[in-house]
Amino acid sequence: MISSENASHEVREKITSFLFWYRIATLALVVVLTVAGITFVALVPLAAALSYNALIMRFRANILPLLRSYPYLLSIDIAVSCYLLLGTGGFASPYYMYAFSTMMIGAFVFAYRGALILASAYSIMWLWVINITGNTIANIVELGEHLVTDVTFFYLTALSFAYLSSLLTALDIADTSRGEVRGELKSATERLSGMLGTSDLSPREQEVLLHALDGKRIEDIARDLKISTNTIKTHLSRSYRKLGVISRDDAILRLVTHGNEAI
Repeated sequence: MISSENASHEVREKITSFLFWYRIATLALVVVLTVAGITFVALVPLAAALSYNALIMRFRANILPLLRSYPYLLSIDIAVSCYLLLGTGGFASPYYMYAFSTMMIGAFVFAYRGALILASAYSIMWLWVINITGNTIANIVELGEHLVTDVTFFYLTALSFAYLSSLLTALDIADTSRGEVRGELKSATERLSGMLGTSDLSPREQEVLLHALDGKRIEDIARDLKISTNTIKTHLSRSYRKLGVISRDDAILRLVTHGNEAI
């Protein structure tokens, strides 16, 4: 359950956790395929991948802040992916899904710019790995694979995470604005409370009026103050009469416009 407060932060934490565990899941898949005899993977690349990711998981709380400060560190992750692909069959490598994680992380951290750069880098790397491992576009097509589809998928994957990142950034801005508005409302309420303190309103009438000016319904005020709705209506009626207004909106307008003169 995600609370409304700090919603963006909580969602970022969940997505970050997903991105790191995605890597572990893809490596676990490689191990399962090897144990089941479906594919054979050299132990050295697998051991290197497991050790490298164990290190990342150990310090995962610091990884994203570090990447934001030093984006070039992503090149290490790209190099590791390239090593795994080259050392385990290239086009047929079981680390194909693993290699996506660098692109997803980069797109999530650096939004659209990161998505475009990393999708392009990954496409180039993928084509280079295919060539260096002795495959040709012709024999890949014969196997039913379409490189245009692969490259398109790279960009769509990266842009999806970039879009998600942009939504969270917008939520951050909204949270900040909401906090500022709350601060302004609190300050205004305190000023209003001070103004009402010099009026002819009784302490109870002031309390009820402040609740009303805060936008609360009569039923909500009655529940909060543990008194009947008829009593609330009576207090409001007396308050409006003393202020020379006929409604809550008139009271707000009069107090905002005339300040202490209104009372």
